[in-house]
Amino acid sequence: MEITTTINTFSRTKGNELSKGYYPTFPADVEMVKKTIEFNYGWNNRSVDEKRISIFDPCAGEGTFLGSIVRYARKAAKESTAKNAIVVSYAVELDETRFEKIRGTDQKIRGSFFDTTTSDFDILLLNPPYNRNTGELIQWVDKAIPMLSRSGVMVLVIPQYELKGEMIEKLRGNFKFCYAYKSEEYDAFKQVVVFLTRQKMNQQNPYRSRYEKFYDNLDDTQQDPIKFYRENPLSLTVNARTSDARPLLQSKDLSGLYLECEERLDKAAKTILDREYPSSYDTSIQPVSTLRTAHAVQLAAMNSQIESVTINGEHFLAKYMVTTKAETYDSYDEDSGTKTLTLVYKPTIETFLMDGTGVVKSAKDRGFDYFELNSHLSTILLRKLTRLYQPLHEIGQDEEYLADELKDIGLKAPQREAVKAVMKAYASGRKGIGIRANTGTGKTWLAKAVKYITGAKRTIMATEPHLVPQMVQEYENEGFDVHVIDSW
Repeated sequence: MEITTTINTFSRTKGNELSKGYYPTFPADVEMVKKTIEFNYGWNNRSVDEKRISIFDPCAGEGTFLGSIVRYARKAAKESTAKNAIVVSYAVELDETRFEKIRGTDQKIRGSFFDTTTSDFDILLLNPPYNRNTGELIQWVDKAIPMLSRSGVMVLVIPQYELKGEMIEKLRGNFKFCYAYKSEEYDAFKQVVVFLTRQKMNQQNPYRSRYEKFYDNLDDTQQDPIKFYRENPLSLTVNARTSDARPLLQSKDLSGLYLECEERLDKAAKTILDREYPSSYDTSIQPVSTLRTAHAVQLAAMNSQIESVTINGEHFLAKYMVTTKAETYDSYDEDSGTKTLTLVYKPTIETFLMDGTGVVKSAKDRGFDYFELNSHLSTILLRKLTRLYQPLHEIGQDEEYLADELKDIGLKAPQREAVKAVMKAYASGRKGIGIRANTGTGKTWLAKAVKYITGAKRTIMATEPHLVPQMVQEYENEGFDVHVIDSW
């Protein structure tokens, strides 16, 4: 949030850096805020506990507005009779140039307000970046409301034409007291300054009192119009609080992730434009093709890197992972007639997508089924698969190929333990091996590789866990020395 001493005579939607969503907070409006808010630090001059006021600006610009309010609050603290009266300030700013100019804050973060997590500020100054076409003001208000203490005050600076409908409902639904003033530069910039708090209430009595001067005026009606501050001055008191812990801003650093995403997208674009396809790639299918289930299994097992994916014009980062899901089945004891409920954790391949804001959801949660997602994979991923992970039936010598792969790839823990168990069984002289696994999770290629490595006469895969004891008995009756492992 930035103060400017110069204005242009046009709407808030034009001029200065407004095309970038950056809007000024005028000095006269800052003075209005200082006149409206009073600070109370109490009277106790013996207590060693801090009497603290915390102030947060989530879009701080160069920090001038925040600094002005902080200095005003510290002046009040110095003049109070309370011992250990302090003011702490916090700032978030995305623009690097403006961020470097912020001075004197207790904590500042360069990043997106939406990537920060914390709460419980006494004053929250919110003059959000704004683009009329995106409707993002509601998102800023939604994010900010939980970060204000129960007795705190939020100062919201927005265009007047945005003070309507959903915005008004949001403010009234979260604050007991709502009162708006015209900006002191209203004639040039049609914006309003809204004061919001939960510590007091607008008059709710249907019988209006001539002594009540601050009815909710967000609707800007003839009866309750939005005025200039000088026409109806308001005073809101913010009380200092005593607690052991100060607020702490936290932020997830997504810069590296975003950079990787951009680099991958650039490479994908270059691949398509330059037609850098592998020799086996079908160029009649541009720019994507379908991924077989076996590919995804191998990618997940080999700890695949994050891949860039474009779906319906929206960019995501995709990661294939093996996840476990609980399934239950009933087993019966024929002798006793009792039924036992067994819980089995079965692995499955899932695709997780991260959008541009850093939110991670499974592909299913975003409305894409597995095969639909696979039809939108990037050409980079297709090139990797074509080069490294050819379908088994296209290789010719499946067992040798997979045996070599097992020596080099980084298997995930369950698979690694399965291979160790097989090797241990082979070393002990066992030649019959039973592998218990669920369907669709890569057991075919693992079983073939295990059989080749161990020289086993036969490998058996059971897709139903409760059938394993029966199968073991049958093969032991035929003379096999059976060793059962759970490959997952």
